[in-house]
Amino acid sequence: MFYLNSKGYKTRMIQGVDIYIYQGEIPNNSIVRFQYLNEKGHFALKVNNLFYDPRVVEVLKYKDDHVVTH
Repeated sequence: MFYLNSKGYKTRMIQGVDIYIYQGEIPNNSIVRFQYLNEKGHFALKVNNLFYDPRVVEVLKYKDDHVVTH
């Protein structure tokens, strides 16, 4: 977060407790970390109410085992 803040971006860390992916709780222009059941995870971007994963471009739906951690 320090790097983004130093470049003029406003950032804040939010813990992903009971945050639901598809109920509008995650604001646009967010970097979201998803965690799998095995505790590994990856990052995606939310832009214009769509999630973009660097590995697969636009994500239409995440599996139920994905948890938002921050």
